[in-house]
Amino acid sequence: MFFLYAGVVIFTVLLDQLSKFIVSSNMILGENIPLIKGFFEITYDQNKGAAFGILKDQPWIFISITIVVILILILLLARNKFEKQLTKIACCLIIGGGIGNLIDRILNGFVVDFIDFKAIYFVCPAIFNLADTFVCVGTVLFAISFLFMEKKI
Repeated sequence: MFFLYAGVVIFTVLLDQLSKFIVSSNMILGENIPLIKGFFEITYDQNKGAAFGILKDQPWIFISITIVVILILILLLARNKFEKQLTKIACCLIIGGGIGNLIDRILNGFVVDFIDFKAIYFVCPAIFNLADTFVCVGTVLFAISFLFMEKKI
């Protein structure tokens, strides 16, 4: 099972980094490509903060927090603290997404964002990336699995 979990982490990191490379190599900062105009667009942005640009220009805060969370999740997985496959996969998505954004922050001092889902602007007007998506999906799956399916740690 170790290879399955490692594979999920590696796949998410590679997919995230590849998508960011394609966008940053082929678009100018701020450039926008409407796929479904007014609904879903690709917009190249560089985020030096967290969600919505909060704590801008403080990369070491995010680097430190990300490393701690990744290490805690790896430790919990290594000690086999979770019984359900869904919880373990959710952890891997969070780890992979965290590593994807961690790479950006360490190498560039910012995170490449490009998913501009305008359909949700009334809820969340933000541009994000695949790593963010993996972390969010992983967190929701983790919460559902941990709260309703897992035995408590």
